[in-house]
Amino acid sequence: MPQNEFTKPPRAADIAARKKALEKAMALYEAYLLGYFYRRTRDYPIAEDLAQQVWVNMFRTFSIYQMTQIALILRKARQVLIDYKRKEKVRDFISFTSSVPDAQVSFEEMVEKTSTEKDAKERFWEQFSTIDASSEQKDAFWLHFYTRHTLEEIAAVIKKPRSTVYEWIERVKRECSKHYQEE
Repeated sequence: MPQNEFTKPPRAADIAARKKALEKAMALYEAYLLGYFYRRTRDYPIAEDLAQQVWVNMFRTFSIYQMTQIALILRKARQVLIDYKRKEKVRDFISFTSSVPDAQVSFEEMVEKTSTEKDAKERFWEQFSTIDASSEQKDAFWLHFYTRHTLEEIAAVIKKPRSTVYEWIERVKRECSKHYQEE
């Protein structure tokens, strides 16, 4: 196969120039990039890892000119952060099948997990004692926003369609919003 500028390996001078441009970019933006990731993850080792991913990606794909452009660096940082957040959201106990598995715990067990959570839940609903929603709707709302369960998880536990759970949660949100507006 004949070699052209796209298939031949980079020259040593090109690699040296890329390293120099990357070092300059790191000197200028490393603290900014670490701060960006730390503010969004609240975990310094993870922030360092994400920043490292950005630098490696820049070295591999950016031109020497692009390595000095903060807007491009921030775009790449945002993309790396989005990828990290997506991976973080995936829960290993949810299988990716077409059918939803049977719940391992009952709805009541999931709602009444700990006494502190129960106290927090009671204090929360005392503030919204006048809203028009069933206890099951309130429990679905609580599971979604306080304990961060997904709609699919809640639907599997209460054996209702996902769309019903979504409508319940939206209804309770509207009722809570009305309650705030009335006060």
